[in-house]
Amino acid sequence: MKRTVVGVLWFVALFFGSCFSVGLVVGAVGPAAGLKPEEVQQKAGEAGERLSGLIILASAGAAIHGTVNRKLPGTK
Repeated sequence: MKRTVVGVLWFVALFFGSCFSVGLVVGAVGPAAGLKPEEVQQKAGEAGERLSGLIILASAGAAIHGTVNRKLPGTK
């Protein structure tokens, strides 16, 4: 039971970390490319919509794999 809860927490952490990373990249590249803040916000929304499925699947896959194989901290 404890491993399952820790695995779910790892999924949440990986999901939010991935979302933060995507937002960080879009937020850094947009102004460097000369885009206005409104355009950067629009591009960030588009990137989030386009990559949301991949982020969820990758986070779930990594959390499940790490939990089942006891590679993530707290799952041993």
